[in-house]
Amino acid sequence: MAKLSREERIEIARTRLLRVLGSHTLATMRTLEMKISDAGPFDQRINPHILTEARDAMVQEGVLQRWQAAPNRPPWFYLGNAAQEKLTARYNELSAVQDAYSPRASP
Repeated sequence: MAKLSREERIEIARTRLLRVLGSHTLATMRTLEMKISDAGPFDQRINPHILTEARDAMVQEGVLQRWQAAPNRPPWFYLGNAAQEKLTARYNELSAVQDAYSPRASP
């Protein structure tokens, strides 16, 4: 397979971000990295530095939104046109899991 240009890799990252957030509604950057950089079709895996560049551009464009739910916690990302009800439901589901496995949750 021919080596992809930076622009081609950024375009793949943008497409994968849209696809993953379209199906997951809401995700932290670590989740996005696991889905896009570590998993998926071999020819569509994108290095985290390219993924971050694409994500930041999409946030600046308003395609993606960034939300900091609490201080000292990772930010969440979602599509700019996501329904608030879906975001709330998904956040409640995911934050419960995150809290249960967070080192801060241990006594």
